[in-house]
Formats: sequence, structure tokens, C-alpha cells
Amino acid sequence: MQSIDGIILAAGFSRRMGKDKLLLPVGEDLVVERVIKTALNSKLSRLILVYRKTSVAEIGKKYGISIIKNNKARLGQSESVKCGVEKATGDGYLFIAGDQPFVSCNLINEMINDFTASGKGIIVPTMDGEIHMPILFSS
Repeated sequence: MQSIDGIILAAGFSRRMGKDKLLLPVGEDLVVERVIKTALNSKLSRLILVYRKTSVAEIGKKYGISIIKNNKARLGQSESVKCGVEKATGDGYLFIAGDQPFVSCNLINEMINDFTASGKGIIVPTMDGEIHMPILFSS
């Protein structure tokens, strides 16, 4: 079985929302916390949280996952991708948006299984012909 690192991209500014959507409640959890819990229950080998705000980092620490601060978050999501990849060590990297509280463990596991079985370098879910996150890349 290949080692797949999950990289949660959680350094955005939520400009359109007007408040930090990562810290909004969803049931008994916060949005980013729910993403972390789902990822921890999946086949991912390791989990890395790329953050901007200390309050988001504290949630990562609570669950004992690797955290890395994106000091260049103002430059866009690609900077979070770079931060995550720098800390990752797996055979593949599954990028998960920190604001997707309804991503399922089944989807993550299915993507890992497809990646392992297919030998393809990229696995992406699509809906109505459009690519959506999470996205899995070979290292």
C-alpha cells in the first residue's frame, strides 16, 4: 500500500463570506475540525494542516496532526500547496479544502484505492463534468 499524505488547505481569508468559515459550527464541530476528523478516520498515512490563523493551528494541535503556517497566504492557495508539499513525505498528496465539512471518508478512501490500483499520477473527483476537491497527486 502506498503512503498518501493528506494536506488540508486552511489558510484562506474567507473574503466573500465576511467571517472565517473554517471556525463556523457544523453540528458539534467547527468546519475545519470536521474535515480533520474525517481525514483522520480515512486511509491517509499522515495529515498536514496548512494554516494562517493561530486559532486554526490550535485545532490541528488538539488532534495531534502536523501543522505548518503559511506566511504568504495573501499570495493565494498555491502558497498553501507549496507549504504542504514541503512538509509531506508520502508517495502521494491528497489536497483537501479546509472548508469542505461534508467531504466523506468513503470518498477519500476511494480516491486512495483508485490511485493505488490505477498507477495514474492524478485522481480527481468530478461532478457534472467539473473537477472538484479533494485532488490526489503523485509525489
